[in-house]
Amino acid sequence: MRDRFELLLVKPCRAPSSTASLKHITHREMRISMATVILGALDIVGLPAEVAPARHWLRKLLADDHAEIADDVVLMACEAVTNSICHSDSGRQVQYGDPGTVALVVSATRGIMRVAVTDAGSRTKVPHVADDGPDAVNGRGLHLIDLLSGGRWGTSCHDGGRTVWFEVPIGRGA
Repeated sequence: MRDRFELLLVKPCRAPSSTASLKHITHREMRISMATVILGALDIVGLPAEVAPARHWLRKLLADDHAEIADDVVLMACEAVTNSICHSDSGRQVQYGDPGTVALVVSATRGIMRVAVTDAGSRTKVPHVADDGPDAVNGRGLHLIDLLSGGRWGTSCHDGGRTVWFEVPIGRGA
């Protein structure tokens, strides 16, 4: 008998080969142990004004037990949430004029904190690190996530949309 259970998750996103539709190119699996603890979850209305309340919620969530990494985690999460609102269908007005939502989930397992931001996805856009040069006024969000997470981040597509996630070490030696 197994001493722990695992949950299979989704396929990673890849850039579309054309503007016609997003295609899943790789079918790599991610496994999450049942030992994972959800520290907090927040549904965010897909409006730019909702990023600040999400930032305050996350800072409060991390303040007591994870103060040493709170600044970096809050910055990366807000970049991911902003990207979701600006570049996915979650930030667009839906059928009755209401915006969609973005889900922010913070979890921890075996000395690692994982933050996942899930949105409605997009048929034409896939998260990627922009290379717009040093004079660009935007496009630095995933650069920051890549740098501050030490390259421990990624994307995945699923029936409910798309998830951008990153991980940072917690506890001793973080």
